Amino acid sequence: MTEPAAVALAPRFLAASTRDRHHRHLAALAGTAAWTMEQASFTTTATSTCGHVTLHADRTASNNEAHLFLHARTRPGAASRWSVTLGGELPVEFLASMTTVLTAELLRDPDYILYGLPQDGRPFTLEAPDWDAWQYHDDRGLLEWRTRHGGSKAAAIMRGRESSAPPLAGGENTFVMAAATVPWAGRPEVLWWAAFSHGTPPAVVGTFINDLLSPEPVVRTARDLPRPELLPLLDISPLTTPARPAPPVPRGGRDPGPGRRREGR
Repeated sequence: MTEPAAVALAPRFLAASTRDRHHRHLAALAGTAAWTMEQASFTTTATSTCGHVTLHADRTASNNEAHLFLHARTRPGAASRWSVTLGGELPVEFLASMTTVLTAELLRDPDYILYGLPQDGRPFTLEAPDWDAWQYHDDRGLLEWRTRHGGSKAAAIMRGRESSAPPLAGGENTFVMAAATVPWAGRPEVLWWAAFSHGTPPAVVGTFINDLLSPEPVVRTARDLPRPELLPLLDISPLTTPARPAPPVPRGGRDPGPGRRREGR
């Protein structure tokens, strides 16, 4: 039997990607979006063309430690104005969506990325999820999205500065925490996690959460699947059309667009 050219993986939060795949995406940034790259034995750092945003990948971190660090600075060596910290086997498509938006927005309006000062007044919107799959809750300025698939779980929690709810795991400066867990040996294991600081541009936060909530499956070549232990947790469907290279880094950004939306806080 001929191997299918592509497969659809659902739910998308379980479409795990290895750290090597994350490193290869940094190389794609250099090749298609003109970010510069510096490589050492166990680290890779990609820097945007304007020099204000860096994405650092650390191969030495253990499985439960962060290994991707995104920072925005007004100049090299300055303190971060905002940051995103990522750990585990985050689907590389989520990472690609964020870097695509960053590349486009830095070209369009750097002040929007660095200082949160959009010139066109675009609102921060989140598309409403598939309510059959996701539960939504808003209490005291704490917004939560949660879902289950078999024994696996995923959640995103957004806490505004004005919220009276306790701080998120990352502390008072954490705006959004997201994570996915899978059952191993009868207990949950974190598959990936993400933390966004206050000041992270709405386009970046919104892109990540909309990717997480999307009911659309992740499409990959049959050779780019998660590790074997995860495959029984996924719904895998062969496709008859070839998969696009995963993930591309287009030069234009993605606007959340019209449709069913929920306003971010």
